[in-house]
Amino acid sequence: MTDETSESPVAELAAIPTYDTLFIVVLEALRAHAGQATNDQIAAYVIAALGLPSRVVEVKHQPGRALRRLEYNLQWTRTYLRRYGLIDSPRRAVWLLTAAGWQREAIDAHDIVRAVRCQMSAARLAREGQAPIFDAESQ
Repeated sequence: MTDETSESPVAELAAIPTYDTLFIVVLEALRAHAGQATNDQIAAYVIAALGLPSRVVEVKHQPGRALRRLEYNLQWTRTYLRRYGLIDSPRRAVWLLTAAGWQREAIDAHDIVRAVRCQMSAARLAREGQAPIFDAESQ
């Protein structure tokens, strides 16, 4: 491996886990915290569990902004898990496992992404006054 300071920005960006690859580790983080954790606790667990170096963790989502790319991806991870019914948020920045989240042993990231995207598409079409051309439940 090369010296940590010699990594290119592209390599650092590529080393940041995508939202869909974080589903399992976020659920593990919540289980490790007795089913409920804050955004910061989840992020700390993910960083430790995946052994992410600080140079990767500190990559900004957009230049000049405070939000880090990992935090941004974790926001999307939590959104997908919430919409899929595995987690919920009783108040700002606090997340908990639902009964389904506790019971679910294995998850298929592809199924979660497909189901949630179908939900979001159907909601967007409904807002626009259009009927969906497919049934989100049958996909």
